[in-house]
Amino acid sequence: MTMADKQPKYSASRHYRKHQTHIDGGESSKASTARQPEASLPRTSKYEKSKEKNPEGGKARVGGDTFRNRGGQTIKSLDEGIRNMDIREEGKWTEWSDCEKPDRSNLLGKGEKDAHSRHSMLLVVDLNSRSPVAAFTAHSLGYPKIAYIPALEIMSKTTEKSLLRTEYDDGKPAASDADMNWTRKFLSCCRMYLQSTISLPLEDILIEFSFTARSDASDRSKAMLLEAVKAANFKIRTEDVIQVIPSVEAVAIETVRHLLMKRSESGPSSPDSESQKTYHILVLHYDGDVVEIQSYSVSAVTAMKSVTSGFRMEELTYGQIVDHGKLVNEHFTEWLKDHYPTVDPSTSKSSTGGGLMDEFANLRRCHNPGQIEWHHLTIAKQTRKDKSEDQVSEVWLEDQHMSQFFDQATESLIQSLDDHQARVNQVKKTFNEVIYGGAQGSSRYVEAALKDWGIGTGIINTNLQVFNMSPGGYTSVQASPDMIIRGAVHGSYPGVEVVARSRAHYGYILARRFRNEDPEWSRYEDPWDNTDRCSVNVSWHVRKNQLLDSHANITQDASQVLSVGEAGLRSQLDLYRCELDHPPRWTRTLQDTPDPNVTFVGTVNVEFTEADLLDAQSRVCEDGIERRLFQIRIKVLCGHYTRTLRVTVTSRDGSRHLGRAVLRYE
Repeated sequence: MTMADKQPKYSASRHYRKHQTHIDGGESSKASTARQPEASLPRTSKYEKSKEKNPEGGKARVGGDTFRNRGGQTIKSLDEGIRNMDIREEGKWTEWSDCEKPDRSNLLGKGEKDAHSRHSMLLVVDLNSRSPVAAFTAHSLGYPKIAYIPALEIMSKTTEKSLLRTEYDDGKPAASDADMNWTRKFLSCCRMYLQSTISLPLEDILIEFSFTARSDASDRSKAMLLEAVKAANFKIRTEDVIQVIPSVEAVAIETVRHLLMKRSESGPSSPDSESQKTYHILVLHYDGDVVEIQSYSVSAVTAMKSVTSGFRMEELTYGQIVDHGKLVNEHFTEWLKDHYPTVDPSTSKSSTGGGLMDEFANLRRCHNPGQIEWHHLTIAKQTRKDKSEDQVSEVWLEDQHMSQFFDQATESLIQSLDDHQARVNQVKKTFNEVIYGGAQGSSRYVEAALKDWGIGTGIINTNLQVFNMSPGGYTSVQASPDMIIRGAVHGSYPGVEVVARSRAHYGYILARRFRNEDPEWSRYEDPWDNTDRCSVNVSWHVRKNQLLDSHANITQDASQVLSVGEAGLRSQLDLYRCELDHPPRWTRTLQDTPDPNVTFVGTVNVEFTEADLLDAQSRVCEDGIERRLFQIRIKVLCGHYTRTLRVTVTSRDGSRHLGRAVLRYE
């Protein structure tokens, strides 16, 4: 995440909050570490028990806090719009169990459920390909099979040239780099086609969206997709209908589905034992630019004669991504400086109209060694002011240098594979199968490196013809856009379950009792009970590499102190993210020094009502101000189907919802 660089930074003197929110053990949850006039936060109550122990850790600081005004509202940064959500529709909160796939009817409004619950559609868009592909399925509307949408063809007829493109620069993922205007136009063309194809108005259909993208797609990218869907005039009731699926996961789903079908067709001697067997697979997806690494534990959940679904994929550890193409480009740039010092690769234009690096990237993506001895790259004249003798019109690159670029870049890939295998070994698992999915026409360097590494480590048998998920097996598939689309569609089937692991730690500020090891500048006196507390303590509730299933759900009791007469009876709970293996205890190392390792990711806006006043304690504190203490309950729910962390704040008995935020995890 890059939120830390984009959050506004303020000194602690501007963020101080007079009213703290306490959580158990006499400790408080603090929505901010800085000064702010009469804004309130939650705190820990000494009368209640917490299910999460205090994390022990070193230092930290917040990657940019946001300033709040007297009403408790947050001034959103550019990247925060989708994250800072307090969704309340008609006083009713919608939740579903994380152990079951959501009932589509729960996504409809109260008056729409009966009329439209029978009509739903899944729209899948592969944004990770240089030529994006879209498709849909709608069983209730007569489209049980995958139907493709010619969105790019429609764009070529309806879009001005400034918006028309079929490739992404340097292979970067559309979900991260394509401007919102292009994505909106692409989705608008999808909508135009659907409206002309489907007999019902699209407004009467519940449309769910699955976008496939690189596994390192940022929260900013996911927020952009939601805004693009809205800008394309699709009607959505809640953002839960939008999912972002890593391309490597789609490749794994479709390949595993095919392998299980093949195994089922071969007729296992003991179906019952086969259905209970668990396989451990390592999956690599290479799109010509980046390599995505992920491993899964696969188990068939039913005994099937014809397998189209019915298996569970659980991540063995969190995945990695290696920007292999970028590394090759860097080695080429260094070589270019030595052999063609007058050529500026960032500005020079080739004869094809793109930059020199674009032409090299096209060569790199499909290059295989030993086919030709020399590679020829042409360059147009750079500027009219250049002396003719200094101008270079072409670059000649020997094939052996190209091989050196790949060999140097592959070292990083091998290191990442070693790291991933080490984490899998820590949980005492052994791979049964290695699956490689390469884009059509992509270079064979990455696959060759994977085979050498797998054979060298004993993961892959020297007989590479094995194709049945037995120990030492190896499967190579062509990860075309069509295959990725199919994987995303089949991943939405009821019988297919994918459980991810957290790529980071998630938690929130809890102003706990001050300890000797806490920084002195973080000490403040709680006006409710005159207890010294630490204002920058973070309680991490979702751990890095934690399996995001129902067992990861956290419930913690807390209390909120507000001044009597404070407008709105509002509070805020700030949420943070840390990618370090060992997260720090505090959000700052110095009073005015935020740490980008701890990143602000969103806020739960909490609002109390008159009904909550009946259960609140009231007290005139030593400063002469009358305050109320509200007992609350904080729940963190991990939705592995919707790929979201749901943070809800309720009354202590759970009867009243006070606030909620939905955060998409990576």
